[in-house]
Formats: sequence, structure tokens, C-alpha cells
Amino acid sequence: MPPIRATADVALADVLGRALVRGEVSIARTRLFIVAIACVEELIFLAMHPVTGRTLLGWVPLVSLALGGVLTAVGLKQLRRAGARPRARSAALDAALILGVALPVALAPDATYTGAFHHPPSVFFLLAIAASGLRLSRPLVRVASVANAACMLLLLAVDLAVGSLPPRVDEWILWTMAFFGVAFLADGMALRARRLARDTAGAVLSGERARQALGVYVSEEVAAAALAAGDVVPGGQRQAVAVLFADLRGFTAYSAQVPPERLVAELNAWLGVMVGVVRDNGGVVDKYIGDALMVVFGMPSSMPDAASRALYTAVEMQRALVLHNVDRAERGVPPFAMTIGVHYGEAVVGNIGTAERMQYTVVGDAVNLASRLQRLARERDLLVAASAGLVDVAGRRDGVPTFDSLGPVRIVERPDDVVVFGLRGLV
Repeated sequence: MPPIRATADVALADVLGRALVRGEVSIARTRLFIVAIACVEELIFLAMHPVTGRTLLGWVPLVSLALGGVLTAVGLKQLRRAGARPRARSAALDAALILGVALPVALAPDATYTGAFHHPPSVFFLLAIAASGLRLSRPLVRVASVANAACMLLLLAVDLAVGSLPPRVDEWILWTMAFFGVAFLADGMALRARRLARDTAGAVLSGERARQALGVYVSEEVAAAALAAGDVVPGGQRQAVAVLFADLRGFTAYSAQVPPERLVAELNAWLGVMVGVVRDNGGVVDKYIGDALMVVFGMPSSMPDAASRALYTAVEMQRALVLHNVDRAERGVPPFAMTIGVHYGEAVVGNIGTAERMQYTVVGDAVNLASRLQRLARERDLLVAASAGLVDVAGRRDGVPTFDSLGPVRIVERPDDVVVFGLRGLV
């Protein structure tokens, strides 16, 4: 399981990254829509003014719009890639497009042209700055503000160069206020939206921290079920489960000869191997009981092939122990021996305890019999002892050796004998 802090950083980066991309995608799609309309308008204009259409300058707006559309489409495709982020060139593209439409008119003004401040495309400089706030990036808002302001100043410089009507002082003041106002608005919008994205990420991270912290003490499946349930109240439901008990033989005597720190390390290493096998096969570790562990298949959600999975897991755990003992031998420590009991039957699955303290577990005869079968395996020197009820439901499966029938066996504290199957060796 990855550290909680590392997971939090990844989740935060993921939430903010997706928000940034969504903002850029919104801007790009809006740009494509406007470019498409502007291209149609330019074509109509050129058709209505054939003289302009015969000049190179007359085609500059249409070429600029077409190029901008292509660049936008390419940018949208790049944004679909993993880890994509908005770039500064995209923030400046809007300004370049507007300049491409407005500049030819400023260079060859007609009788209706009265300066950049009065030219309709100039309003789009302000809209481009405002839209940049959707990028959630204050640096990109500033890039857009500077680029659009620079293009506007370039148009004003062209006006002065070709002798167009110079703007009045009040127009300068009004447009300056508009540019600064819209820039500050876009910057504030980006800051506010980014904080909102961070708050959303914080909520996600809080849930992730709670789930991981809870998952340290219970299985991830149980932790997810508990968090999804909302109100946690005592009670449960009856369902069919397969219960597996695994226990180390002779561990009590061995623990008297080993320092407690080393004992804990060896026990954790064994549990790490066993739990890995359990999880690979869909089992849930219900609890650790000293040098034993209880595993359930079919909790919290029912599992149609719980019996088959449990029987296969029992065999795989013994095979994993063989490899683990090879590692122990290389470290100069004696091998472990393990016995397993498995049973399939109905039990109550749910929250057992009081409102002050509860445990999500299984309770019922299926649990008790699985525990008794584990003891029987130890007494009769078996690797695995399984009830006939489990073997019959599990059926044949590749990788599971044939179990020998022990016939009806007397089980402590049970009124009737239980037909048991045992595994004495691995094939």
C-alpha cells in the first residue's frame, strides 16, 4: 500500500491537472466555434467585395482564422494525452487570431474605419483575456493579458503610422481601465477556481486518507464498505461464505527461543506472503490471531465461486510456504509448518459489537467448523482439512491436488460427525 502522503500528492496533482485540461478544452472548443463563424463571415465579405478579394491583404484574415483553427484542433488532440497541460502559446493564440483579422483593416483603412478603439474585433481582445481565467493558471492569464494588450497597442501604432484618426484621451482611459479590469477579473477567476479545485481535491484526499487509515486495520474491501454505508450500526445479513483458518505449528515453542523483535519480523514476513496469496485470489483477511489468520471468501459481497477460491487458496498458501521456507533456510532459520482448515456454509456477515466499538466480521457455525478443521489438520498431520460441504461445492479445479476422504469425523462440540477431506502432500 503506498504511503498516505504520496497518495495525497498524486491525487491533488491529478484533480488540478484534470481541471486545468478541462478549462483549456473549453477555451479551445469556444475558439473553434468562433473561428468557424468568422470564416463564414469572411467568405461572405470577400464574395460581396471582389476588389478586396483580389488583394493579398484581403485574404489575410481568412488565412489567419484557418491557421488558428488548425492549431486549435492539434492542441485539442494533444490535450487528450496523459499528463497534458495548457501551454503559454495557447494563451497567446487568441490574441494572434484577433490581430490577424484586425490588422489588414488597419493597414488599408476604408472610409468607415475610425481607429482600433472603434473597430469591432478589438472587443475580442477583452473577451480573450476574460476567457483565460478558465485555465486556472494565473501565469497563463498574465500571458494572455500581455499578448492581447500588445496586439492592441500594435494596432494603435499602425493607426498612427497610416494616419488614421488618433484616439482621444478619454478613449485611452476607458480602454486602459477595461484591459486592467478584465485582466484582474480573469486573474481572480483563475485564483478562485483553483482554490475551488484544491478544496475539491482536499475532500477527495480526506476520504482517501480515511480509507487508507482504516484499511491499515481492516481489509480494503471492508473499509470501502464501511465508508460507503454511511451510518455504521450493529447487525448483519445471512449469506454463504467460505472460511479459512491458517495456523503455524509449533510456533509457541519456537517463540520461547527467539527474541521478540525477531519473532515479530519473522511473523510479519510470513503474514506478508500468506496475505499476498489471499488477496490474489479474492479473499478478505478478517483478523490476525497471534500466529494464525482467518480469511473469508464472499465478504462483504457474495461470491459465487467462494468455495473454489478458498480451496485453491489453501493449496497455494502451502506452496507459497515452501518457497518462503527456502528463503528462511538461506537466512539460517528453521522452516515453518502450517495447517489449514476450510469450510463453506452460511454465516451472518456484518457489524458485530456495540455502538462504541464494532467489528465487521462473520459469525456462525461455518466459522466455528473451519476453526475446528484447522485443529483437526494439526492433530492428523494434514496440510489442509476441508469439509465435504466445501469440496462438493468447489468441484474440480486445475492446480488443486486430489484430497483424500477421511470419512465421517467426530468434531468437538458438534452433535453429528462431519465428512472431512484431507491433503497430506503437494503434487
